[in-house]
Amino acid sequence: MLEMILEVSHLTVCRRGATVVEDVSFSLPAQTDTALVGPNGAGKSSLVLALLGVLPRSAGEVRILGHSLGPRGQLPAAIRQQIAYLPQSLHLKDALPLSVREFVAMGWDPPGPRLPWRDGGKRRAAVADALAKTRCDHLSSRLLTELSGGQLKRVLLAFCVVRPRRLLVLDEAQTGLDAQASETFHSLID
Repeated sequence: MLEMILEVSHLTVCRRGATVVEDVSFSLPAQTDTALVGPNGAGKSSLVLALLGVLPRSAGEVRILGHSLGPRGQLPAAIRQQIAYLPQSLHLKDALPLSVREFVAMGWDPPGPRLPWRDGGKRRAAVADALAKTRCDHLSSRLLTELSGGQLKRVLLAFCVVRPRRLLVLDEAQTGLDAQASETFHSLID
């Protein structure tokens, strides 16, 4: 029997008084790639945000890795750590004076205090590997505020893949990427 990574049952989402997602049901088995395709304004991003518990559901149920998503997006911490999300756009770069390397390293660390003496260099190696895979290694010492939109998108992808996750959710991940970066993106998710 296939393990279901995501199960959605009769999901409805309303925003500003309008129904933007209505009675959606589907299941995604583990080890699959799935694309959500539709015209602008069709509710794709609203659906993604509701699946992650960022937007409240008006009706329906969402189960991630066998756990029910609470009404306010609650999931056990161990399950949350198995999910990575690449948003359509991000406005962090003006708020965080971090280097690319520091930011990607945040994707490795679980919530709570970091105990550097216990990782045996795995964190540093994982960050270097994620930066190399996304062709961001030459950006590692630059600040997020110095990056172009396409560079930031690649750094966000490095953040998402620095640690193995069971569910990787990408919302218009290729927006702002040039042809070479788009090819790199495809090689990482295939």
